Amino acid sequence: MTQKVLKPLFLLMISWAVTGITFFGCNPIALAWYSAGNILPVFGVVIAPVMAGGIYFYQGFLPMCKYTMIILMTYVCINLYKKWAKNPNPFILAGISVMTMVVMEGADFYMNNMASLHWSTFKMLTYIPIIMLNWSTTIIFAYGINKFMVQKKLSPIDDGMQNVDAEQVLKTAKAFKGIASKMQYINSEYNENFQNEYLENHINECVCSGCANSEIQYMERARLNYLWFSKMVETREAMASQFNEVSKIVEKFLRPAISEDLLTDRMAEKIQRKFREKKIYAKKIRVVKNEKEYIEVEFYAKKKKRAKATVRMMTDIISRVVGKKMRMVNLEYGNIPLEYGKFQLLEEVNFHTLQGSAKTVKRNEQVSGDNFTYLVLDKGQTFMSICDGMGSGSVANEYSGIIIDLLEQFMDSGLNENTILRLINSVLLTKSGWDISTTVDMGMIDLYSGTCRFLKSGAACTFIKRGNWVECIKSTSLPIGVLNEVDVETITKKLYDGDFVIMISDGIVESLQCDDKEKEMANVIMDIESNNPKEMALIIMNEAIKLSGGVPKDDMTVLVTGIWRKH
Repeated sequence: MTQKVLKPLFLLMISWAVTGITFFGCNPIALAWYSAGNILPVFGVVIAPVMAGGIYFYQGFLPMCKYTMIILMTYVCINLYKKWAKNPNPFILAGISVMTMVVMEGADFYMNNMASLHWSTFKMLTYIPIIMLNWSTTIIFAYGINKFMVQKKLSPIDDGMQNVDAEQVLKTAKAFKGIASKMQYINSEYNENFQNEYLENHINECVCSGCANSEIQYMERARLNYLWFSKMVETREAMASQFNEVSKIVEKFLRPAISEDLLTDRMAEKIQRKFREKKIYAKKIRVVKNEKEYIEVEFYAKKKKRAKATVRMMTDIISRVVGKKMRMVNLEYGNIPLEYGKFQLLEEVNFHTLQGSAKTVKRNEQVSGDNFTYLVLDKGQTFMSICDGMGSGSVANEYSGIIIDLLEQFMDSGLNENTILRLINSVLLTKSGWDISTTVDMGMIDLYSGTCRFLKSGAACTFIKRGNWVECIKSTSLPIGVLNEVDVETITKKLYDGDFVIMISDGIVESLQCDDKEKEMANVIMDIESNNPKEMALIIMNEAIKLSGGVPKDDMTVLVTGIWRKH
């Protein structure tokens, strides 16, 4: 606040001082200062009377009248230019300053032309350095004032925006760190196993140990050359894909992330006033609309030592001020702290979801090759996914688990689902020849609109149950990790109150002993009368085991998500 007062006051003092600097009856420094000062909004109007008073004080009434005319003419010309150009150019400002000075001083010279020819010639020659001085000082003053005033410290709102972007970029960086560690783990483990198994098998087939040694050396060189070549090609392709995705991510963050079309300052002041009534102190309040046009509020708050204020009380106050029901997210405190802590609220969602799951292992296996996840994201979305690793057992479980782990990390970073699949696909392409392709079934429910976006890569059919009606969402795409470009099918469906999304792995479908397995599974789902997601998942699992003769012939996973409107 002190700087906001002292800086303009300092500029006004300079405005008064420069009016006393004259050269041969002219005042180019004062005109240069005034022209440069016009880069600041309204400032040109404020310093005009100050400079007129200074000229009167130093030079008298007639010079004041002359230079007031020059100042007014300069003000009009510069404002016409500023309407045409959004960012005033100091060189053009200098040109306007010189032009107005030459016109007015020239008129004054013409009216006083009764002087001797010698004096007139001398006067004209003195104008050349005066014009150069006016031009150069205007440019210098323009840059100086811009540095002094325009490039100020960010406001709390802008500072908050930068903090949000920084946190988002940090999450993305952590996700990329995770993907790098997975790549190192996959490659190192495979190379070690390949080397040991290959050498052991080759030695057993050799006739003598001497032959074996020479064969080992020869084959080792050939193997290394081949591995390096293959890895170089695959890594090039993967890096190209990842760099492409990174460029898209950077572009996304460089675009304006929020729209400040709300009366932010007015709302912030009202929130602060309401908080103070409850003995809550808040700062850096940011009220904006996000890219989906939903309200976000972010601030730092603390309470007085004996205040009875609660987090729920803050939420209710903000809801009344913004006119929308709000919800607290990323809550780090059970109560309002005594020192400033960060709080974030988002507009309340219209739907909520519940999930139920069932899982069983293939006969004679210890672990399932399937993995799944269910996440309710702070941004107002529910994410669910099933990954089915090729084959079964610990290997399939390990790599489907890696995919699920990467999905969860990337979802937390806020990346687009298609981008996530392309990045994961590039990880699988760096597998050094080990076939670890995995089917991926993903669903993202928007809890504001109720729409669900399905992304399927080689996955089994997904079902939507609405009363006695069942819809099957099929996919003909290939698993990820097979092609350089990820093969993904995207389908968007509108969900309604009481709908259920049923995701299943291949083992469930393959258990059915009929030609049209998707239709038979739809009939099984249609006959379910329960509205409990967990019970529905168990019913589907038990029916699949029953149809496969009581013994699971493959890993089986069912994930049921129910959606209901909030009242």
